[in-house]
Parts: sequence; C-alpha cells; structure tokens
Amino acid sequence: AATPSFTGPLTSSGLSTFSNEIALQQIKEKVTDGTISANVLTCDYATGAIFYTSATANFTLNITNLPVDNGNAMTITVVTSQGGTAGYPNVLQVGGSVQTIKWPNGNTAPSPNINKIDIFTFTLIRRSSAWTVLGSYSLNY
Repeated sequence: AATPSFTGPLTSSGLSTFSNEIALQQIKEKVTDGTISANVLTCDYATGAIFYTSATANFTLNITNLPVDNGNAMTITVVTSQGGTAGYPNVLQVGGSVQTIKWPNGNTAPSPNINKIDIFTFTLIRRSSAWTVLGSYSLNY
C-alpha cells in the first residue's frame, strides 16, 4: 500500500485517528493563558494542553473536557510565573473530581521559588475507568 503524504497544513476540527507510525518534521502547540480564580486554575482540554498562569500560592488544577475512554494517556503542562510568594498545583481535579498526584522521587512534591518560572506536567492515564496521575516538575527558570 502507498504511504499517505500530506503537504501544507493539515487541520481538523474533530478527533483524527492514525493507527500507524507518524513522522513529523515540526509540531506547534497552542499555549493558553489561564487565570487562577478562587484558588483554582481551570484548564479546558478542548482548548489545548499547555497553560500559562501566574501564582502567588498553591492552587487547585481543574481539568475539564478530558476524554474518559480507557486505554489512553493525555498530558497537561502548566507553566507558572511565580510572584513574591510561590505556589504549585497541589490538588488536581478531573471535571471537579479530586485525583491523587503521584510525584517523583518517593512522592516528593515540588518546592518552587519566588520570582521564577516553573513548569508542572501531568500525565493522566485512563485505565479501568480510573485515573492515574503522574506529576513532574522543572523549577527555577
């Protein structure tokens, strides 16, 4: 069978499914600005998977519109510009339901520093109608 080839931008307003290996030259991802309100940053997965916000305390990350079909993994990245008091997403919700974050290194939560930029990444794995949430972080940019 011939290998399909695309030239120019490939766009889709819905889910595109590919069952074979995909070789890409470039990926450009949208960064969505987010605002922490009442100590909650709501991230709508339908608008993207990378969010940029400012923090002055720990906050809840509430991810909405995350697909719930089993056997998939999705990644959410939160880039946080720290103020005079630093914070991180210490609670994670999927559609308002609290999930346990498994942090690396013996479940060691991050310790962000003031006036820096920090990156928090969450891999959400859906199996047996339940979430496993793996949190990671890169601090002090």
